[in-house]
Amino acid sequence: MRKITKGIIDIRPPGSMKACVALVHGLGEHTGRYVRLAESLADAGYGVYGCDLPGHGHTPGRRGHVASYKLLCEHVARTIAGAAEAGVPVILLGQSMGGALVLNYILRNEKTWPSPHAVISLSPGLRTTKPVPSFKISLARLLVKISPWLTMHSGINPDDFSHDPSVAEIVRHDPLYHFRISARMGLDIIEAGNWAMKNVRPFEIPLLLMHGGGDRTTSVDASRDFASKAGPMCTYKEWEGMYHELHNETSSDEIVSYMIDWMDEQVIG
Repeated sequence: MRKITKGIIDIRPPGSMKACVALVHGLGEHTGRYVRLAESLADAGYGVYGCDLPGHGHTPGRRGHVASYKLLCEHVARTIAGAAEAGVPVILLGQSMGGALVLNYILRNEKTWPSPHAVISLSPGLRTTKPVPSFKISLARLLVKISPWLTMHSGINPDDFSHDPSVAEIVRHDPLYHFRISARMGLDIIEAGNWAMKNVRPFEIPLLLMHGGGDRTTSVDASRDFASKAGPMCTYKEWEGMYHELHNETSSDEIVSYMIDWMDEQVIG
């Protein structure tokens, strides 16, 4: 089954389903950018279910703004619940901002939130490659008190996504992709990344954390540090020289194959 409607992706394998992936996308983008990855996973026996985050894609509201980080975590909870309707184990997968969000979701461990069987974090936005200047953080804190919904350019550069130049071109012509971020959301993302780095502990469920060694958007050093403290349930894989969107890289076939092999180990053994 291949169901892609406004803001929702729901792709199932042609045969039996090993597990269903609950997809959480990154800042500025939408679930529609993951169709190729979802179809590769479906070919390997995995379903994929995801919804556009608040302020993104087809969801209503100001682009790049959400009232609180907790609302983002609650979105993850609903995505897991939606994937769980398939009646198979759920693997939670997040990319970039979504990669940090799924790590925060697990670490915060709210008892009312559903738990996945395993987690995959791709290029998580725990920190940016270049540290955010302190004066910008101070400005954001001021704006949050005055106009938390006020948005500015996110600073994202599509040329940093992949060695394949067509990826950047597609993003620049994608009417659903935006380059906005509000003071509230920007500050929440920074603080959530800092919180996760300070509160990381050994994971009790399997975690695959992957990052490109040449990422110019989110910090590979932060991922290395996080993985070193996440315990034996964490598998860390760094792809030498690769940029930010591993699933859209020139070596994506090898990268996705590695991810599928890891998933098979978790649900098949």
